[in-house]
Amino acid sequence: MTELEMWDAADSEEFAGSLAGDIGFIIDSALDARRDALVALPAADFLMPAYETLAAQKRDWRHVTIVPTHDYLVAVDDERSQVAKLARLFMPKGARVMPLGSENPDYKLAGSAANARLEDLSWPFDLILLTMSSGGDVAGLVASDDLDEAIDSPGDIRAAALRTGDGEELVALSGHSIRSARTVTVALDDPAKQDTLEAAAEGNGDGSAARIISSLTVPVDAHVVTG
Repeated sequence: MTELEMWDAADSEEFAGSLAGDIGFIIDSALDARRDALVALPAADFLMPAYETLAAQKRDWRHVTIVPTHDYLVAVDDERSQVAKLARLFMPKGARVMPLGSENPDYKLAGSAANARLEDLSWPFDLILLTMSSGGDVAGLVASDDLDEAIDSPGDIRAAALRTGDGEELVALSGHSIRSARTVTVALDDPAKQDTLEAAAEGNGDGSAARIISSLTVPVDAHVVTG
């Protein structure tokens, strides 16, 4: 069972400040230790105020690399592009924002290309921030014929491609990438998801969180908007 610590926020403003504070502390600790920080962030809309607060913090962003936890195989000007949302906030600060997806028509080749790009980064991630769907899926690791391969990937696979049952294609960080991260944090936009997360920490549930969260060897902080 993975150790969880829940941090409840009474409203979205408190949530943004608390989450930005945690992310900023982890980044600064990595910069102090290695003069380099590598973080993976989802680009969910409810996280944008926290990222705006984070981006306003003073630090040497030139030594910070940010990767989306998952991204769709769309052009960067598509509204679903996760890397574009992160780039608009953090690239003006000097951070390096690396794409995970691409417009490659073969989703498996897109996954291989993402994996190759990640191999050039300092390893492991200092932080991977996860969101969770109401069904208990995390980091784009959704129901797919490719899900087992993505979650149970060997150590040399850092990103994996998935095609969902409705034909949507995306690239996500592999189970190995998440399990090897120095810190894993979860952000929840609905207090009803707390029970799902707690069950996942014990390995219970139908979504990918049950397989990912329960296999972590580090404690997990979870930030929850309750109001």
